[in-house]
Amino acid sequence: MGVLRRWTPPDAFEGLTVPVIGEILNSIQRGIRPNVFYGPWSQTPKTWVGQVLMDAPYNKSKNAANQILKAWFASGLLYVEEIENDDHKMRKSVRVALSKAPGAV
Repeated sequence: MGVLRRWTPPDAFEGLTVPVIGEILNSIQRGIRPNVFYGPWSQTPKTWVGQVLMDAPYNKSKNAANQILKAWFASGLLYVEEIENDDHKMRKSVRVALSKAPGAV
């Protein structure tokens, strides 16, 4: 006979050490390719910044990615800026406030 135990979902930040966060932030800052940056909207999954967290090796769920991004935007670590992308159109792009990154001096 099985025993019922309360299930608690994993913490969205589980496994995000300072070095791992640094890798993620570098990927976000670098962008998808030169002059094409991640956007803030999950409705465009190919360019959504959360995709960085959902892809290997981080493999976060969409819910976890949303929680992490919400915290990072609220703290000012991530912000949105209008940038001219390689298609010569201004696009809302997610950028990293490097001075607020963990381990920044």
